[in-house]
Amino acid sequence: MQETKATTEDVIARWVYLPEEWRQFRLWQARKKGWLSGMLCKLKSYRNKEMAVVTIGPSEVMINNERLSISVTGRQKRRVDIRDAGKMNILCICNDDTSNHGHSIQVPVPKGKLREAVEVLRRLET
Repeated sequence: MQETKATTEDVIARWVYLPEEWRQFRLWQARKKGWLSGMLCKLKSYRNKEMAVVTIGPSEVMINNERLSISVTGRQKRRVDIRDAGKMNILCICNDDTSNHGHSIQVPVPKGKLREAVEVLRRLET
């Protein structure tokens, strides 16, 4: 099976995060799961110095090398919004799939990219 590469027309946004931005996002995710998860993530995050790259297309989000589908099939509805999470904004892409109890992809909006995130939101909603 041959893997297809996304063309520039398929890419809605490509965001590169500084290690500190990505670490802050991972801590936010862990804290949502609970106090203990937040503490464990904080301990692990001090060792992680890598940058992250997120590529958003019309049917998938790629976080580093992990592909996450945002395709909508059948009667699913897709909701896209930007949430204020204190020191950062989070782009949330949610599929209302009753068989999968909903599916949500969350990525931080890099500093200075809020206007671009609003455009991503607009393009994904259509």
